[in-house]
Amino acid sequence: MKNKAPLALIELTVMVLIFAVSAALCLQAFVWSDVKSSEIAERDSAILHGETVAEVVKACRGDFDAAATILEGENTEDGLRVYFDGELCAEVRLAETENPLLGMADIAVTDETGQELFALTVCWQEVESHE
Repeated sequence: MKNKAPLALIELTVMVLIFAVSAALCLQAFVWSDVKSSEIAERDSAILHGETVAEVVKACRGDFDAAATILEGENTEDGLRVYFDGELCAEVRLAETENPLLGMADIAVTDETGQELFALTVCWQEVESHE
């Protein structure tokens, strides 16, 4: 009879190799999902902050000085800039409209590298004065 030990050893080696490759693929999938989860969390935060800025700008009817005071931002010559958590920045710029009773502003939320994560346009109705 021949010795079957080398055959069993080869079989064990193949099984260990299969398990190692499977573990490496699972680890890669876990790392990928963690990266995607972080990106989604950052985008969700950008949306939340962008909506907050939009509501304040609407409530102030485009008065960037009042909005800057409420949001603790800075009124620049281009518009309004608000920093959140040191990582996100919301920039607001007034937009032109054909209707004088409609105010409009564009809001863009960027990360620390300057990549735009979220953008929206907000509108509000101006009050016509009867003087």
